[in-house]
Amino acid sequence: MKRIFFAVSGLSLLAFAASAMATDEGTYPRCISFAPGGFCDAMEFDGKTQAIWRNYDCAGSQGLQTRGKYKGKKAHTFCDGTAGCEPAVAFGWDSFTFRFDLTASTGTLTAVSGGVRTIIQKDFPVAITEGACDFSQARGGVSSLSR
Repeated sequence: MKRIFFAVSGLSLLAFAASAMATDEGTYPRCISFAPGGFCDAMEFDGKTQAIWRNYDCAGSQGLQTRGKYKGKKAHTFCDGTAGCEPAVAFGWDSFTFRFDLTASTGTLTAVSGGVRTIIQKDFPVAITEGACDFSQARGGVSSLSR
């Protein structure tokens, strides 16, 4: 009788763990749209550590980020031009860093060139949604890279 109880309990625990993992994995992709700030681009997180900068040039280009993290109330990405991150290379910067405050729905974009840090956008409004980024109703014709 004890063996049956442990077997059933063990299966219940495994089922619970599997459903928790499935729920967590099912929350991606997540889109952080820059449209509320008047921009044409967005950051799409395809997982807790994977992100793609969508439409960064307002012409449909995409830039896989070198590193990313989406957890709790914060998210950030790093785009290293020396590692081949296309947005940094295309616009002549060494790197870009996005930092998002998910509670305040804001983002800050910082660029580095020759060791000098430049804030390009600070605390601009963003919209956070589940699912892939949708540009069918994009407002704004300038990239967040514009000043």
